[in-house]
Amino acid sequence: MNLLKKIEQRLLLGEQYAIFALIFFIVASVFYKMTARNFFTSEFAIDISDKISALVPHCVLLLGLLGASIGISRSEVISIELFTRLLNENRRKVVLKTVYFFSALVCLVFLWLAAESLEFGDKLWIGLGYMPVLGLLFLKSLFRVFEA
Repeated sequence: MNLLKKIEQRLLLGEQYAIFALIFFIVASVFYKMTARNFFTSEFAIDISDKISALVPHCVLLLGLLGASIGISRSEVISIELFTRLLNENRRKVVLKTVYFFSALVCLVFLWLAAESLEFGDKLWIGLGYMPVLGLLFLKSLFRVFEA
């Protein structure tokens, strides 16, 4: 197994742990918000629950991006299955490389847009969450294009 495959396997494991952590955070924050709204009378507890629940949409988006990254690692990207079944092996590889190329291109555009939007606010989620995952998606898609 070459070095890139070993790195990809380690990244895949880290992505799976990140997904579990995000799902746990989403469930815990929704549970806390429900508990704070119904059982706590303190404004502080309700304000904290509102601030925590504001993070949930970011976590859901990161879940989707990490899921796409795992799909690329497992070679389970979106392709028209009926169409690719009709093709011979060489043409199927060309179609898959084209899909990966356009996937890398879309990730590169989103990465550029995220870098451009860093100056407008919400820098924490863009800089620490979205940009690394989008960069990972871009690199994985690009590696699949040039894979033998």
